[in-house]
Amino acid sequence: MRKAIRRMLSFAPDIEVIDTAADGREAVEKTAQLRPDIVTMDVKMAGMDGLAALERIWARSTLTEEEAMALALEAQREVREERRRREQAAS
Repeated sequence: MRKAIRRMLSFAPDIEVIDTAADGREAVEKTAQLRPDIVTMDVKMAGMDGLAALERIWARSTLTEEEAMALALEAQREVREERRRREQAAS
């Protein structure tokens, strides 16, 4: 799943993947250390699952829920637009 998400994000020229985590516990640690702008997470992971990890990450966040959702929606829109541009260029 990490490879698929990394590949999908590579289509957005203004997004840089700075690291990945093998499980939820590592995601919590790396998020605290690296302080990324965006975190993507799989729900099912070994050890601490993605939802538990997200709760711990969220507890440390200064973003409101509305701000986080707005960021997620904007990122999704940008990825879709870039994918459409690439598909059009390929045809």
